[in-house]
Amino acid sequence: MRSSDAEFIERPFLTSAARDIAETQVPPDGGADCRASALSFAELQARARWIYDLRRQRDRLFGLHASLFRDPAWDMLLDLYAQESEDDIVSVSKIAIAACIPMSTALRYVDHMYRVGLIVRSPDAQDGRRSNIVLTSRGRELMAKFLRDLAVQPHASSME
Repeated sequence: MRSSDAEFIERPFLTSAARDIAETQVPPDGGADCRASALSFAELQARARWIYDLRRQRDRLFGLHASLFRDPAWDMLLDLYAQESEDDIVSVSKIAIAACIPMSTALRYVDHMYRVGLIVRSPDAQDGRRSNIVLTSRGRELMAKFLRDLAVQPHASSME
């Protein structure tokens, strides 16, 4: 094993947001409460796209200093959830572009998210060199729970 492989295995690659999601237990009802359960899958996907777009907007604003805010695993999960029902196949290279990271970094994150059960990898039917990834049912449920819970958080103005 190369030393870089050993560092990868021992290093916690998932950042706090992605790690919290990976460690969360999903209640049988999916964690929905009466206000959030009314949100459709399309509305939850729109929230995921909105969060992803805000992150890219922040990157553009901070320019050269945008790397201070990198959270590739979270960007990958948001992108996978947002594209879930689209007929678009998500390859590792496509998710690397979406997360604004090099392919080697994307492969490490994909491997880690696979090991913790958030995604599934499968070989591409047309190109055996390429892998496609999708959220597992657990990954999908955790993302939906996060997005639903986000929808019911109090706004700052209502807390005054």
